[in-house]
Amino acid sequence: GGHPIPVDGMGDQIVAVRGPDDARAQASALLDAGADVLKIAVSGRTDVSWPELSDAEIQAITAVAAARGARVAAHVDRAAGLRRAVANGITDAAHMPRDRMPDELIAQMVARGVAMSPTIAVYEGLAAERGNLGEWRRTVLPVMYDNLRRFVAAGGQLTLGDDYGNPGIALGMPMAELRHWIAAGLGPMQAIVASTSAAAAACGLSNQIGTLRPGMAADLFAVAGDPLADIGALEQVRLAVHSGAVVREE
Repeated sequence: GGHPIPVDGMGDQIVAVRGPDDARAQASALLDAGADVLKIAVSGRTDVSWPELSDAEIQAITAVAAARGARVAAHVDRAAGLRRAVANGITDAAHMPRDRMPDELIAQMVARGVAMSPTIAVYEGLAAERGNLGEWRRTVLPVMYDNLRRFVAAGGQLTLGDDYGNPGIALGMPMAELRHWIAAGLGPMQAIVASTSAAAAACGLSNQIGTLRPGMAADLFAVAGDPLADIGALEQVRLAVHSGAVVREE
């Protein structure tokens, strides 16, 4: 629910559920097949008539995942959908709501440790494709920036993602997303932490990646310039190391 299905190109990664019992069975089957994360769609939109997952179905999915140590991410684009998803046990929210997130919802997310990947840049790309970029920047973007500032100020866990594959999202360093965060008022270090250690934590991989310390994977890169002074320095990659081997050097 939350999106029409099937989704082109996704094959059997997308499944429909028909009630809580079926939701449990489908969630278990996906985890048995090797999934580390389950993603559900709980858009919260009122301008379309497609079906939404019920609270009982969401609870069934999150309970199965929690029992097996897996995370559940929710696609959301309205605060109402996010509220339902958080109340019913998700661990991660994909996309920033287009409307205002109430302070109590933010507090609930912080208390439950629900991570947020805003993907503001993908909304921008979609607005450009649809020909309403100017209106989006005037009416929606300020709301998203305010949501982002209040979420971070409250202690929310921010993680970097840009929903690559959508219009306007380029391959490589997700600079458009990072620049939105800086424009919203976040500091460069906050953006870097969200891109590294916080992202690793949201993936359940804090013991392997996300920080530079003994025993961690030797995956790193070095840039020309100081990203704490100018986040754009992250585009100036001069050295890339993967599993301890240099894969790029300039």
